[in-house]
Amino acid sequence: MLDKDRQSASWAAIIREQSSGSYEYKVDWLRKADNSILPGQWTPSSSLRLKLDAPVADHLSVSVTSSGNFKDGPDQITHVAVSLRYSDPDNNYTREGTLDFTDEKQMQPWTVDLRNPQLRDYQYRYNIVYKGGLVKTIPSDGSWLPGQPGFLVVGEKYGLEVKIYPMLLQYGDKDKVVQVDLEYDDPANNISSVGSFVFNRDQPSLQTWRVRTASPPGTLNYSVGITYFSVTGDIAKLPTRIVNSDTLVIPSVLSVKSDSPTDAGSQP
Repeated sequence: MLDKDRQSASWAAIIREQSSGSYEYKVDWLRKADNSILPGQWTPSSSLRLKLDAPVADHLSVSVTSSGNFKDGPDQITHVAVSLRYSDPDNNYTREGTLDFTDEKQMQPWTVDLRNPQLRDYQYRYNIVYKGGLVKTIPSDGSWLPGQPGFLVVGEKYGLEVKIYPMLLQYGDKDKVVQVDLEYDDPANNISSVGSFVFNRDQPSLQTWRVRTASPPGTLNYSVGITYFSVTGDIAKLPTRIVNSDTLVIPSVLSVKSDSPTDAGSQP
């Protein structure tokens, strides 16, 4: 038994016949990180002095990051639980790991000691746990997905994500609420999504609109309508327009007197 305090030892055996000078040895390594055993293989030798090399020839390192809405809304995520698996059948070697994410863009590492440095394939799957109690399994049949080299994104993946910035809004004595309405429509894939966001003195912060689409993340068209409401009942609505930007800056509040308190179509 060798450790940092005892780094050498002698072994002697009484042989009651003519010795061939050969023998076999096997080295098992105890991992300090998790107290698991890394078993060795029986190896023939005739040397009178053994020098033990490091037990691990290389490592597989993967950085895993989370994606999705962990902040608010009806689809708020509380956890993304990830399972990872590495298998080297020729060396009878398997390693599994789990990671738990509770916020967007968290990053955690997963590292595996390799017996065969050329074998770097691994698998993963994960569960998305929503605030309401819903659990979504990816893949849905509980099977394993092939891992990507070096980096992995887990969680909800949105094809359209728009950040709405209200920093230009300055609320006067009569200005009350600004409402931003967004709509994405994809008839070919039977996808339609509508988002409505309200900004006022009590809600002056950035908000994000997320849509699950059939297309991969990229440039997608959606419509924007902005309506300004005053305490006097005046309503000013900007013309609806089609945009494809992932950021939307709301213009400054327009205080407009309307002939009708419910005239949502009056122009500034």
